[in-house]
Amino acid sequence: ECAFEPEDISCTDLDTFYNLFLQNDAPHSIASFMEQAMGDVNLVTSRWTSQEERTIDYSHPVSAPLAPPLAKARKEQRHIRYGDYGLCLETDTYVEDVPMADCFYVTDRLVVAVDHDGKLQMSTYFDIRFVKSTMFRAIISNTTRSEFLKSFMELLKYVRIKSSSISSLGQQDGGEEQNATAETGPASTIITAAASAKQQQQQQLLPS
Repeated sequence: ECAFEPEDISCTDLDTFYNLFLQNDAPHSIASFMEQAMGDVNLVTSRWTSQEERTIDYSHPVSAPLAPPLAKARKEQRHIRYGDYGLCLETDTYVEDVPMADCFYVTDRLVVAVDHDGKLQMSTYFDIRFVKSTMFRAIISNTTRSEFLKSFMELLKYVRIKSSSISSLGQQDGGEEQNATAETGPASTIITAAASAKQQQQQQLLPS
C-alpha cells in the first residue's frame, strides 16, 4: 500500500540524500529520526555490510494496555541504488515481548527517485505480513495501517526540514523542527495493535 505519492524534497541529488540520511554516521540518520520524532531509546545501528544490509535495535516507549512500558524492537534494512535514477530503503520491523506481535511484521519501502526535471521525490509503501493465523487479524491490520500512515508523514516532514536546512546556507531549522514529532511509530504501531487484540480477547473470555 502506498503511504504517500511521490513528494518533492530539497536534496540536490541522490548522493546528498544518502549522505544526509542513510550512510554510516549520517548527520540526520534514520536512528536520529526515531529518537527525536518517535521517542525511541537504546538505539544501536550496525554498519552497512558489503551487501548493503544493516539492523537497528531499539526500545520503544509504550502506553498501550497490556503492553510493557518499553518494548524491544528491531529493523532489518536493505539499501538498493539504481544508478543516477533512484534508491530504495527496504525495512522489516519486528517487535518482541508483546502478545500477538509474533503473528505479524511490517515491511516498508522508502523510494527516492529523480523526476523528469531532475528533482528528487520521495514516496513510501508498506505491507502488513502475517506469519501466524489470528482471529484478530482485522483489528491488527486496521490499527497498524492507520499508525503507519501517520509515522510516514512525520518522516516526510523530517526529511524536508533537514534537507532544506542544508540546501539553504545559513538557514536554521527554527521552530518548524518541533512539528516533526509523533507519538506513534512502526514499533508502537505493532505494539498497540497487538495489545488491542489481546485486550479484546480477554474481554471475550469474561462471563456475560
